[in-house]
Amino acid sequence: MQSLATHAALRGLSRERLGFEIAQEALLRDPTNVKDCLKTLRRFGFAAAIQLECPARTQDLADLRELVDRAHAMGAVATAGNIAERSLVQQLSNLGVAAVSGPAIAAPMGLQVLTGFIGKPERWYAAMRAQSL
Repeated sequence: MQSLATHAALRGLSRERLGFEIAQEALLRDPTNVKDCLKTLRRFGFAAAIQLECPARTQDLADLRELVDRAHAMGAVATAGNIAERSLVQQLSNLGVAAVSGPAIAAPMGLQVLTGFIGKPERWYAAMRAQSL
């Protein structure tokens, strides 16, 4: 971990902007190890999140609440990936999920397209509006 922190510093990368996501499976399998890993990441100044597997249906969200609470109790944010339904985004936010990714947000794109997409918020808003129609 120290060598990663040193490498980031030498490249001028802010450790607060370089984050790690720990898979939900790890949290379920070995919560003590995840807690220790999160402490280590924070000690070196890195951001950390627990990446949750989001259910395909809104009816199945109740089980995520416990996992979100566990992530928060360990000092990590909760994120959710592969979100395919736009209707899930607000519900996940209400559960305490800090960030989402997946086709409901934007289709996969190459680095050049991504750079333009991020650099122009109006494109992001247009994509969000188009997907909600």
